[in-house]
Amino acid sequence: MDESRLLLLFLILGFLLLEFVCPLRRQQERVSWPRVFPVVSALLHGLCVAVLLLAFGSTWSFASAAGMAFALYRWLLGHGVVQFGAGVAAGLAVELIGNLLGLLVIWLTNEHYWLELPILLKNTMTLELLVIVLAYIAMLQPASRIIAAMLQPWMASLTGKDDGSLKNAGALVGYLERSMILTFVLLQQWEAVGFLLTAKSILRFNEVKGANHHARSEYILLGTLLSFSISIGAGLMTLLALGKSLA
Repeated sequence: MDESRLLLLFLILGFLLLEFVCPLRRQQERVSWPRVFPVVSALLHGLCVAVLLLAFGSTWSFASAAGMAFALYRWLLGHGVVQFGAGVAAGLAVELIGNLLGLLVIWLTNEHYWLELPILLKNTMTLELLVIVLAYIAMLQPASRIIAAMLQPWMASLTGKDDGSLKNAGALVGYLERSMILTFVLLQQWEAVGFLLTAKSILRFNEVKGANHHARSEYILLGTLLSFSISIGAGLMTLLALGKSLA
């Protein structure tokens, strides 16, 4: 079993090295390479998979078939991301997750673990895990809509719609902020929650000081306190649902 896990780690490590560390990645910027690079990259990844499988005792036929299949799969995945016009971050996430899933399929097939997969999933999907996943999901869009609805009466008090802020940056900051707070509460690291609140307060103070931004500063303070309150409350409810002490 240890050797089996070691193979999976080597497959992931080989993929990451070729994808993000290999000097060949820099050649993609050249004028004559953009159309050739995806094919070369896919072939190198397929070769890496085949070599690793052979090194861990797989048969030549399976290793070569798996290598060619992964190379084709990788090229099709990258081509599909480009054709659908996914954003930089979204495209990178789709490619990364898709390639890792492809490696997982090859590993499961090589180790003959498909019959054990339902049992593994059944043991993994515990009630505690589902409660935690639900709490994190609640920190995303549902929490954002609640905060936006509660702040709606004060929106008219803000002067100027375009304050130079990045598009959708506030929503992303909120997602990350609430997820971090929930994590700290679940780990019962209350000092980290206080540090995060202090750090954000300092940043916001530097943003609004020296100008007549009373309405905006109060609006930001309300949003911050609502975000922290909802996140802490969700964390405490999650701890209670998991039967853990709040002390």
